[in-house]
Amino acid sequence: MLRIRTVKWTGLEQPLNGDRLSYGDFKECDSQGMNPKDYYITPDEMSGSNYSGTLIHKSNFDVFLKQYKKYAGIHEVWGGFSTFAVVIRADALDRHPDIKELLDGLEDYSVLDDEDYSNKEQEAYDEAWEDWTEHDVIVSIQDVLKDDDWEPTEKEFPDGLRYAFDMLLEVTQEEWQIETGGSAWVRVDKPALAIAERILLNKTPDKDLPLLMDRNWSLEITRQDFLKRLELA
Repeated sequence: MLRIRTVKWTGLEQPLNGDRLSYGDFKECDSQGMNPKDYYITPDEMSGSNYSGTLIHKSNFDVFLKQYKKYAGIHEVWGGFSTFAVVIRADALDRHPDIKELLDGLEDYSVLDDEDYSNKEQEAYDEAWEDWTEHDVIVSIQDVLKDDDWEPTEKEFPDGLRYAFDMLLEVTQEEWQIETGGSAWVRVDKPALAIAERILLNKTPDKDLPLLMDRNWSLEITRQDFLKRLELA
């Protein structure tokens, strides 16, 4: 259900069209009996912070402002901890009935623009990969290989380690998750283990294959490839 709060501007001067406003200059109010020019509405589906909201909210925020920021009475709002929100002066709803239709539509489907949201998801995954995921995958592989110096090479991964990791996410029934605040997270253990086992199998000389007989391979396809090589060795 779409939650819309009503707030009142408490700044010393009335904001001008297009002004970027501070979250601290608004306070919640009861709009009953108030002039529509004296209060604003702020949809929760277009607000959030580092500790609240989702990537959907940030996408809706960007998409809405891209289309409507130039209109009188509509502002972007920012605050501490990367707080963001949209405020819409109530009289703007009368001037722009399409905005009301858009808000009503959020009751049935919470995403304003699927393409924008999808792009933001991918950006979150890419950022997480660069910030920590690649490092954790490499460390996990090193642990399996018992080789602290191992690093991915172009020969082993012509399309990159990230490509191999993403391909194995579905196979290992793992997937990227978007957390509160819009950051991405993924469990790396299973796909990293599957990658490491493939490396281990490829690096093991035929004469040493029997040493892997007791290994409990995490993927059936790797086990089958091992047995095939063992048979031909």
